[in-house]
Amino acid sequence: MDVKIRGWHRDMGTHKIASHDLSDFRISDDPKKNIRWNSPGLFQHYGEVSVAWGQTLKCTGDYRMQIDFTQDDVLKLVKASYGRQLDVDLLDKGFTVSEALRKKILSEIKLTDLTLGDLIGNAQAAPQQETGTVRPFRRRV
Repeated sequence: MDVKIRGWHRDMGTHKIASHDLSDFRISDDPKKNIRWNSPGLFQHYGEVSVAWGQTLKCTGDYRMQIDFTQDDVLKLVKASYGRQLDVDLLDKGFTVSEALRKKILSEIKLTDLTLGDLIGNAQAAPQQETGTVRPFRRRV
């Protein structure tokens, strides 16, 4: 994660004021977000993810602030926010499952390991395309 500033009124170039590798950070759930001056931290607390550090900063003027995240940084932030296990609630938040991932998951399911209840549960979870009328069986008298 790089934090860069660039002058707004007098553009004197871009200056990097902080650079942290989030992959080295341990995710903490400390609600006070305590850090040591030279030891930055990555915090998760009630759906919020924060990166905090201490730094002496001497700048005069108006600056445009920018934080750059690599894909690894974003992945670390997603893990801090949602955990390491993909769950159904992510689908409710707008994520989708790629066809390759769907095939991978289905290839790992062994039908012999499933119980009848699992199969019925999976069948009920599948979308129904057509509905028919249910009639009772005719009894012989």
